[in-house]
Amino acid sequence: MDRFDAIVIGGGITGCGVARDLALRGVGVLLLEQHDLAHGATGRCHGLLHSGVRYAVKDPIAAQECISENRIVRRIAPHCVELTGGLVIELPGDDPAYYHQLRRGCDEAGIEHRALSPADALELEPNLNPRLTRALSVPDASVDPFLLSQENARAAERHGAIIRTHSAVIDFIRDGAAVTGVRFADDEGEHEARAPVTVLAAGGWGMPLAAKAGVRVGLSLSKGSLVIMNRRFCDRVINRCRLPADADLVIPNGPTSIIGTTSITVASPDGLVIEPRELAVLLAEGAALAPGFATARALRSYAGVRPLFQESGDADGRGITRGFFVLNHATRDGVPGLVSIVGGKLTTYRLMAEKTADQVCELLGRRVAGRTSDTPLREGEPAPFYHRYERLARLATTKPGEMVCECEMVPREAIRAILSELHGRPDLADVQHRTRLGMGPCQGGLCSYRGLALLHDEGLLAGGSPAAVITRFLDQRFGGIAPVLWGDQLREEALNYAFYATLFGLDRGGDA
Repeated sequence: MDRFDAIVIGGGITGCGVARDLALRGVGVLLLEQHDLAHGATGRCHGLLHSGVRYAVKDPIAAQECISENRIVRRIAPHCVELTGGLVIELPGDDPAYYHQLRRGCDEAGIEHRALSPADALELEPNLNPRLTRALSVPDASVDPFLLSQENARAAERHGAIIRTHSAVIDFIRDGAAVTGVRFADDEGEHEARAPVTVLAAGGWGMPLAAKAGVRVGLSLSKGSLVIMNRRFCDRVINRCRLPADADLVIPNGPTSIIGTTSITVASPDGLVIEPRELAVLLAEGAALAPGFATARALRSYAGVRPLFQESGDADGRGITRGFFVLNHATRDGVPGLVSIVGGKLTTYRLMAEKTADQVCELLGRRVAGRTSDTPLREGEPAPFYHRYERLARLATTKPGEMVCECEMVPREAIRAILSELHGRPDLADVQHRTRLGMGPCQGGLCSYRGLALLHDEGLLAGGSPAAVITRFLDQRFGGIAPVLWGDQLREEALNYAFYATLFGLDRGGDA
């Protein structure tokens, strides 16, 4: 049985941020994640580092938090952020009064913005709808949520934290009403860990976990579906000039574009299904922002859950604040030793972590100030962001067979560098999250078997079934591809199926 000062449940960006903040303050931390880092909402978001403009009219506190944290994340994690900038565009039929409300809201929240004429906006972004009537420039950016989570976890480990992925919490250990630890399970069996404070940072999984401690945490789970297109339509984040609604954001993501998102209340974060009507709305509204959407190729779709804090009522997901709340269950529910962090956004993760760590330190009787706002995620001079496609020039000097994934430019050395983080699990999805293997146009069709071979060469498949490893990965990728199987995407998937079924015999239960 291990003892810690604090246990953090949840390996999304918030949980990783809490672990880092506490570790920087000298608090002994154990982080437990049931799957891999960024498995939940973090890894299923649109990768937008909000300027706050989206909330400037209806949610001013969230807008202020976003612009403040936007600046901090740019400073402490420049290698995770592409400084795209953003545009807010007004189209025919949009309420012209909203434009003026938005500018007032930006002024009040401190969000830099500049009016652009339609001609100026189209000069910057020629693929925009030429019928746009007005535009604003804002400091939105694109962020890599997987890398940001991993870098927080790595920084936490450097300062003494223990990060355990694929470790699912089974129950809490109690001493009377107080929570004094957790029971969790991994591939090796069941374990116990004890700590005077446990933090629930489990997002949409927070409600059932809190119930195990006899606590009710009111969350409204709002499903958001998104589609990745095979073209980078714009170099800036594009926002529709209207109250937040379905499919009014286009975010550049490497060589692709992400259109999102929908808002549908669901009962659970598991087993999410993307409905045909959602796809229809996403593609139609995307074409309204950038007409090329109508003929572009959709690579995959995915969905995540926004765990919005709502103690009572039945407000629609769009109407619930994107603010966050730190819940001390000792004073709130009579359950000492348990703290929850709920609500919020990826953009405000650092602030959420800081306020949670403040509460934990208060419960531990430690007066140590947080340092995350001015401490770079990487030690030494922080690396600048550079697009992986700028590495194309290196291909001339790359030895044959060294590039495992051409779509995302992932060499063997990049995979070898993260093998120690797999904790002995031969899981290609974990490799994918850390290197972007299989995230490009082929969606793993032409690189997953190479990644499998590398795991074999490194001895990570000893005693395991290669066929089971690659089938699990391909099934996971297919789950996002299936809803957009038409045209070229359908033809490519048929080719991939023939390749793996015929050559590797996976349809016959053969071993790769």
